[in-house]
Amino acid sequence: MKKVFFAFICCLLLTSLAKAQIEKRGIQDYLDSYAGENAVPYVQPLADILTSNINTGIWDWSAIPDQFYLRLKLQGMMSFPDESMRTFTGRTTGDFRPEQSIQVPTIIGNQNATVIQGDNNEVYIFPGGYNLDQIILGTPQVTVGGFLNSEVSGRFLSFRLSDDVGRVHFYGLGARHSLTGYFDNPPIDLTVGYFYHHIEAGTYLDSDQHLFSAMVGKSGKIFSGHLGVGYQTSTSDVHYTFDDGNEQFNVDLNLENKNPWILEAGFGLKLGPLFATTAVSYARHPTVSAGVGLAF
Repeated sequence: MKKVFFAFICCLLLTSLAKAQIEKRGIQDYLDSYAGENAVPYVQPLADILTSNINTGIWDWSAIPDQFYLRLKLQGMMSFPDESMRTFTGRTTGDFRPEQSIQVPTIIGNQNATVIQGDNNEVYIFPGGYNLDQIILGTPQVTVGGFLNSEVSGRFLSFRLSDDVGRVHFYGLGARHSLTGYFDNPPIDLTVGYFYHHIEAGTYLDSDQHLFSAMVGKSGKIFSGHLGVGYQTSTSDVHYTFDDGNEQFNVDLNLENKNPWILEAGFGLKLGPLFATTAVSYARHPTVSAGVGLAF
């Protein structure tokens, strides 16, 4: 169970540079009280952050040139959780009496557990979180364009997490089309696009992410700037075996993104074959991205 949930965390973070403070506590300690109705709201913020994180800074340049081009880029994204994402209303379950509701940490919240005293000197423990201040991800990206006023982009990562969990696979594929590419010397660049991401880890995690976006901007030979709006959806199915000390049973969680709208502002700089991009987005929490690469 410990390795399964660790796989879920690592997949959502894509073995990221997240500052998870887990020193003296095992993964099991975080989930033992969350096999029931509290499980989804406990983990939900991580799924929301992942969606907006990987959807920030996807598009490099506001215009789509009409000549063939190839771009190779390394992209980094950093998300900052909103304070409201650090707590949720937890409810006591099972035979614990009296039933109570209380604000407790989510998986990214305070690392201190919340203990409630019940009848007959019973206690109910809501585990703390990982106390994450930010989540940092990274991915390579390749973009090919210059045909039919369109471009296609792809991302891919694959690595082995452990013998029990197996391989983690992350890939993305998307396309963008220029609506102003049909005109000569348009005053602005207007494009629409779609991007799909998939993450899986053995039989334990299967996550699909979708982004539909529109972008308006202006670009030249050296500089590019844009404003964009997107509608993002995601579903993450998590499967693991829960052990309550007496028996084991299967648990299935389904997480959906709760922050569908994402706004973005971006800037690009190109000097010869070298280019750099940066973007900031907001989807009830901010995310910043930066990328560097080569253009041919």
